[in-house]
Amino acid sequence: MKPRSRKAKGRRLQRRVAEMVTRAFSLEPGEAVSCPMSVAGPDVLLSGPARAKFPFRVECKNQERLGLWGAWGQASRPPVPEGVYPLLVASRNRGPVVAVVELGVLDWVIRGRGAAAPSPVTGGAPPAGRAVRRVARYYPHLVWLWGATRVELWGAWRYTTGSTPGGEPPVAVVSRGPDGPMVVCLEFDVLLELL
Repeated sequence: MKPRSRKAKGRRLQRRVAEMVTRAFSLEPGEAVSCPMSVAGPDVLLSGPARAKFPFRVECKNQERLGLWGAWGQASRPPVPEGVYPLLVASRNRGPVVAVVELGVLDWVIRGRGAAAPSPVTGGAPPAGRAVRRVARYYPHLVWLWGATRVELWGAWRYTTGSTPGGEPPVAVVSRGPDGPMVVCLEFDVLLELL
């Protein structure tokens, strides 16, 4: 694929994500916009009121093959402002739009965002067990991928959707190991509904 085509494919996902956020929160036009490809920083720019409703710094990836940890590293690289959380949004041709977010952040969203602000949860930390139990109560058919050091996102997603009964949203917790980050993969629409 030519670089120009790759960039156009990425821009399409950025615009789609901005439109989905605008629709989900009934934002005014221009409050969530796709960032130009040549600008460093988040892929979707949010106004102050939009950021209050959707507290994420969005990194979009529209690729047929995507290494989860490399893409997550790019999405979560500093500086992430206080009260804003990294979010990786990925898609591929004729595929769903998938969100990847830290386990602690999804737990915070499920608890209603009124609880104490989330902190990063690693595989070996005691809060991990509590957060996983709360998320598992909400999604009883949660798929757990533990110690996954090399994860191709779409292979993991295919495994997750194949392991989830019909009618249930596919949700997977992926961990690199005891000291690595724990992230949750779920459909972007499902995350928007929770917010």
